[in-house]
Amino acid sequence: MEEKDRKRILRIAEKRPTIMRTPDFIRARLVRPDLSSVLLEMGPSCNLNCFHCGVTCGPNETGVADPETVYNVFNQAKDAYIRSVSLTDGEPMWEENRESVGIAAQFSSTTPACIMTNGVFGETPESAEDWISFLKQNEMDFQGRSNLTVSFGQPYAVSPQNYVNINQAIAKIFPEVNPGEFLYYKIINMCNGIDTVKRINGVIRGLRSAFGTRRSEYLSDRLERVAVKVYPEQGKPIDIDLEWIVPIGRAYNLPLFDEVAPERELQPHDLYIGIDAGSCLSVSNSGDVDFGDGFAKFGRETSYGNVNDQPLSEIANSIREDKVFWVYKLGGVPFVYHLAQQVEPGFSVVGRSRFNVAREILGNADKRNSIREYLEAEKVGPAWGRYIKTKDLRVKATC
Repeated sequence: MEEKDRKRILRIAEKRPTIMRTPDFIRARLVRPDLSSVLLEMGPSCNLNCFHCGVTCGPNETGVADPETVYNVFNQAKDAYIRSVSLTDGEPMWEENRESVGIAAQFSSTTPACIMTNGVFGETPESAEDWISFLKQNEMDFQGRSNLTVSFGQPYAVSPQNYVNINQAIAKIFPEVNPGEFLYYKIINMCNGIDTVKRINGVIRGLRSAFGTRRSEYLSDRLERVAVKVYPEQGKPIDIDLEWIVPIGRAYNLPLFDEVAPERELQPHDLYIGIDAGSCLSVSNSGDVDFGDGFAKFGRETSYGNVNDQPLSEIANSIREDKVFWVYKLGGVPFVYHLAQQVEPGFSVVGRSRFNVAREILGNADKRNSIREYLEAEKVGPAWGRYIKTKDLRVKATC
């Protein structure tokens, strides 16, 4: 199937879901590029104990990224056709992960690095300059596709002055680079529109003081989907985007989810398929590798190998040969859940979203093996056909 045809079919499926019942849809989903990015665990030890954390990081947890693991991921990324590596699930920009961040910066010209920070490193002008200078000394390539993403909002115990310090340090240390090429802000807030706008306006003022601004644009006046572009005096805009809190990890018991995502017995028809299912590799702080996307990471019990013991490309290829991955890539968590119910009639998951289902099934080696055994007698394509025929495609998934 040609690339243009694959993209066309998947675009049509977003507007006309009945095409999901066709063989062309199956081929389009299965031949699309996969495992092209890495989510690299920096924790679970972290310098903040955020109440919204989806992976339960914090100062009382133990373990940070092993520098050998970070080196091997970046060193092998090109051979494994990895397009980017995100440093996440814990804080990269603190002393415990300094060596690992330096390694990421050194490789960033060949494999883009996304450093996802809570901004604590900007506590003083001096600390902000120290870290930004450290990135420059290690030749961080901010003129390619690498980026620094700063999360902010009500859940973070971080002063707004931190972001001012970070902006000023970037303007001083990287004066030759347009900040719109690499600097992003991401607000995570508690469904409070007025507070969200107030915090965004505070970040805009900090960006203006460091880089000057031509203008700022709110791309949506719907406060649940705020997106802002801040245009510095020259070059590309700096994006400020809204990110939802996900009801897993420490965030699972937040009262707000009792209304918007109540705990209940979930079924496959409740769950989003996910357009990017199968796009990411998840690598633990010690090098264990699994597939997983965003918060749909599963656990060390289901590792396909360790990047410190074998090439990342070999591990990725072993994942691609696994029919459980085919199922996930084709139909996301709902299809995996459907097959788990075929294997074990009456099986169900109580939770708030598809992430609970993903971890319950895909984080369990026995359940993965039972699905593999089922697929020895049942091919993935026909199994999908039977599943999708039972699904009312007029009803939108809710979580």
